[in-house]
Amino acid sequence: MESSNENDHTRVNPIHLIGTGHVAWNLAKAFQEAGIPIGMIWSRTSAHARDFANEFHTIAAESLEALKQTSGLILICVPDHAIKDITQACETAGLEDHLVCHTSGATSLDVFSPNWHHAGVFYPLQTLTKGHVRDFSTIPILLSARNQGVMEQISLYARTLSKHVAQVSDQDRVRLHLAAVMVNNFVFHLVDKAFDEVERHGLDPAYLHPLLEETVRKVIEHRGERVQTGPAIRGDINSLVAHLKLLADNPGLAGLYRKLSRSINPEIDI
Repeated sequence: MESSNENDHTRVNPIHLIGTGHVAWNLAKAFQEAGIPIGMIWSRTSAHARDFANEFHTIAAESLEALKQTSGLILICVPDHAIKDITQACETAGLEDHLVCHTSGATSLDVFSPNWHHAGVFYPLQTLTKGHVRDFSTIPILLSARNQGVMEQISLYARTLSKHVAQVSDQDRVRLHLAAVMVNNFVFHLVDKAFDEVERHGLDPAYLHPLLEETVRKVIEHRGERVQTGPAIRGDINSLVAHLKLLADNPGLAGLYRKLSRSINPEIDI
């Protein structure tokens, strides 16, 4: 299900947020810019909720029970390990008849107990950082829901933000989240380590910026053409050994280099 965001905000009630971290901040900013009112904010740390509410000119809820008086969509934007506790606390607070979604890519819809009749998942597939405004119109928003009625409601919210809205199963969303971790977190880590390595020897990592940009462009536009380059794919053992000698004082990075090279070309022996 792919959808565009054509004037859906005229039919959408406010959103309310549980959590004040990166995802909550970005969603609040995006919905606010889309003309959707930001309602109550609740956090386990009340000072964080007050600061967040002040920034978005709204109300910090003193308790989860306060959200019982609201209408609209409640988004649970907390770390994955905390989602179960929060859903249980919401149920204790009497919110099981409200429209509630968590925003995790890796957490099943089943984290909501069977008592939840209006539960869903509202997952923006993008790396989000508080203070860094993103254009949500290009961000895929992946939705899962307990029933079709919930799907229709949360789709209205999603389409106010993004041109790329899709209904996915729990299994497909988790699989995409796995790929997202590899594409984002693993690549960021590897690039960060590479930059550290050249900086450690007094070199400027800016020399690598054009290469990084071209690599991303190439993998997006030409991946099917098998355009992988480098000493591993060529079986260039001399270059691989020379690189590993340079990393002799950095065994962690040397091990990563060796494993990735073997993944690229299982036939090499280094």
